[in-house]
Amino acid sequence: LVAGMAGIGDSKSMGMWLAPLAGGKSTRLRMLPTCGSAEWSGNSLLFTAGSEVWAWDSPTGPPRKSMSRKLVTATGGLGSVRGSLSHFVFSSGTGASHLWTLPLDLNTGKVRGQMRSLVNAGGNQHSPASSADGRVLVYGQRGPTGCELRLRDTKSGRESVLKAPCGRPKVSPDGSKVAY
Repeated sequence: LVAGMAGIGDSKSMGMWLAPLAGGKSTRLRMLPTCGSAEWSGNSLLFTAGSEVWAWDSPTGPPRKSMSRKLVTATGGLGSVRGSLSHFVFSSGTGASHLWTLPLDLNTGKVRGQMRSLVNAGGNQHSPASSADGRVLVYGQRGPTGCELRLRDTKSGRESVLKAPCGRPKVSPDGSKVAY
């Protein structure tokens, strides 16, 4: 069993594949954007994909992708699944990352104030980059509507969307330019 693509860069073939060990043609069991763990249960295979647990029943003849069926949908991304078709357990969870600021004296390395959470409109904040003086902060924010690069003036607290979708920003030392 292999999770992946039929060829390099072939994102349309992403899914869960069954490959015969003796050689021969692989069969895609299910076209899925993400594939997680898998567990054999007799002649059936339990596997996770995104927030769903699927089962695929192994035929006596050649495998067909139509033999897969969704068993349950969870509330978050799934980790692993273990058990049998009648009794199984799975792990499910979500995570979030947020940015914090901590004022420092750059000459002494001493803390000059309280650590504060950056205002968050929901979703994950990631890939922060700042100017040398800390006045300009650029970061990625991924939320329900997608991903965007955000620009924040740390003195005034004003923030704006710089670009969607996001990238990995680098701010010039003087804060006048952003590469992404």
